[in-house]
Amino acid sequence: MWLIKLPFKLLALPVLLVVCVFTIFYKLALGVTGFAAGIIYLIFGVCIVIALLQGYWVNVGIIFAAACVVFLITMTAELVLMGLEALSGLLSGFIFSR
Repeated sequence: MWLIKLPFKLLALPVLLVVCVFTIFYKLALGVTGFAAGIIYLIFGVCIVIALLQGYWVNVGIIFAAACVVFLITMTAELVLMGLEALSGLLSGFIFSR
């Protein structure tokens, strides 16, 4: 049985290498993006407080919606990272199985 799996394991090895390298760079980019998202949340918070003090309720809603969009983008990026890590785990499990 191991002889049948051998060509597929040899094909999966470069795919695992590419997925692992992409996961590492994606994780680094996601860390930088998280830092930038924190700064954006700080700016949105200040803008919401200023708009609340001036009574611009429509602007508060718009800024809050923009903050929700940033949150959804960040969570989608985290889900992609989880998928990449799961894929690399499955590939390594297949390659190193008996």
